[in-house]
Amino acid sequence: MKFNLLILISLFILMFGLNILAVSPFDETDALNGLSFQGSKLFNLELGIDRYYHFFVHDAQTGVILNANETNCTFSLMDNNGLCIDRITPFECLEDPQIKIINISSSLINLTGDYYFFVKCSNLLNTKGVGIQGVINANDNQGLSGFNIWSCPTNFSFLYFIGAFIFFFIYLAIKINERLLGVFAGLMLLVLYFYIGACAPLLTSPILVFGLLVTLWFALT
Repeated sequence: MKFNLLILISLFILMFGLNILAVSPFDETDALNGLSFQGSKLFNLELGIDRYYHFFVHDAQTGVILNANETNCTFSLMDNNGLCIDRITPFECLEDPQIKIINISSSLINLTGDYYFFVKCSNLLNTKGVGIQGVINANDNQGLSGFNIWSCPTNFSFLYFIGAFIFFFIYLAIKINERLLGVFAGLMLLVLYFYIGACAPLLTSPILVFGLLVTLWFALT
């Protein structure tokens, strides 16, 4: 029994660790006209809450990240009809001048759905430049049927207790050889994934895989 529990926990740790190593927090564009861009091309935004968007620009040849005062950047926000809502000039992060920050005010986005943005940057001499297009998914954080399904929750503190209870149920199911309890724990892992998966679908995918493995393992053994 202890060996089976060790196998399950080891598989989960291995999958989660590989995902952390494989997933970069930023998407990086190919070099275009001498500059390269690092920043997310897809993110969620909750209605009524300001969102700060961070990105870097570096020289494609030297790899040196340019400070905010070494580039001219604009952030254009568009609705799903392609109409420009606003153009925003980024400001530099006080702790790190290489980080450029866009403040997306909640007043600019007041309807759920997909919005599009275009970031264009050039050096001060306007001899090098780069541009990327991305998607913003605006939601009201109510999820489907009002249960926050597939929308990013704002409070994660209670999830640690839920996770601890789930792993306790898995341990108890193996200890007393109770299949139904193990299946229940596996299904709870699936529910947990669909609750927090929208925050980082790929990074949290081991929870989904582990939940399927636990459910099938207890159901079929």
